[in-house]
Amino acid sequence: VLAETPLYHMVLHLDDMLYFEVDLTEGLHRIRVQYQAQPWVDSWGWVKKHSFRYALSPAAYWKSFGSLDIQIDAQACNFPLSTNIDPPQEGDLNGLASWHFEELPTDLLLLKYQPKISALAVNLILLGPMGLALIGGIVLAALHLFLVVRYRRANPEKKYSWVMLLGSFLVPLFFVWLWIMSYGLIDSVIGEQATRQHGYVSFFIIFMYPLILPFYLGICWVVDWQVKKSSRTIS
Repeated sequence: VLAETPLYHMVLHLDDMLYFEVDLTEGLHRIRVQYQAQPWVDSWGWVKKHSFRYALSPAAYWKSFGSLDIQIDAQACNFPLSTNIDPPQEGDLNGLASWHFEELPTDLLLLKYQPKISALAVNLILLGPMGLALIGGIVLAALHLFLVVRYRRANPEKKYSWVMLLGSFLVPLFFVWLWIMSYGLIDSVIGEQATRQHGYVSFFIIFMYPLILPFYLGICWVVDWQVKKSSRTIS
């Protein structure tokens, strides 16, 4: 078991790893191992987080283990990198970086990067789906209440206002719809690096409609009643 953090453990099986076995004669040997690796992709959050993970812990069982030299060449990488070990002793992590250790710095070496996204995507993430829905909902609610007041002033004798009733159902519905659709909107702006992993959030948001509806209907009814009352008094 390789412990990355106190709360997170990763179990690696030999079938999941690249490894080789070789019988070596006694003496000094220099072995060069070269291979291509695909990054791990963490889909938690809005933007994918990529990492290369290299297990250092097996070196602790080498009889000949004395020291460890790590060199990372990131000159061709277009994204800022980070690791779970100390800053490079020589060079720059986003260029050519080198470390020398007399003992293992960690069981699992992580080389992490997260692609850059546009400023628009960053701001949309800060607002969040609920923030976008609130902005749209407030604008529509203001427009609806304006129409409610206008209609009631023009028709103070009518018992019911169809503008008030219809809008009281449609505005909360639009708010819930915009809340759900905002997830896809933000993902689209992020682009191919969007995780698009939001679970069953749409399912739970739908249940907000019957909670919002009576609250908004009550506000609209009070506004309509007050305007109707004041219009009759003026008349």
